Amino acid sequence: PKGQSNMLLGIDPTIPWVNDECERFYDEDIVVECMSYSNPPKWNQKDYFMIWDQGILDNFTSWGVDGVDIPAEIQKAIQTDNGVLYASDSWEELAGKFNLDPAALKATVDEYNAMCRAGSDDLFGKDPQYLKELATPPFYMARPYWVVFCVVGGISTNRHSQVITENLVPIEGLYAI
Repeated sequence: PKGQSNMLLGIDPTIPWVNDECERFYDEDIVVECMSYSNPPKWNQKDYFMIWDQGILDNFTSWGVDGVDIPAEIQKAIQTDNGVLYASDSWEELAGKFNLDPAALKATVDEYNAMCRAGSDDLFGKDPQYLKELATPPFYMARPYWVVFCVVGGISTNRHSQVITENLVPIEGLYAI
């Protein structure tokens, strides 16, 4: 649903994001400094997803700021089976719902959980207060709608600094930083 509650879920710094290769691709707590900063890292991904567990859902404090019951809306979305949001007791099953590599998603979640337990995000330096282990089923995975809070021009690249076409296909041999 449109509204502030849904937007706040989309920028919650405790919720990891993964791309179509099931890899985290940015520091999710960048939104604490400026929520618009969370958009540019998504621009060069073919697809991206939010992943969270019941623990994050149960502890989220911004539900209902606009009268929207997000947990109820999540349950309605799961029932539609429309490719936007799913829940499962298995990360591998969630990956399958989005035609992603189940082993890759499980490996990413395992790596993320290990960093949460260690209190150190070795990939992106996420502030330890936002590192929440994804361990309480059911697990959730969503393909959110893309919203732009700021506009930036220039060449688009993927995470390997390859220049990409408007269809997000890398142009062989062309890089930009």
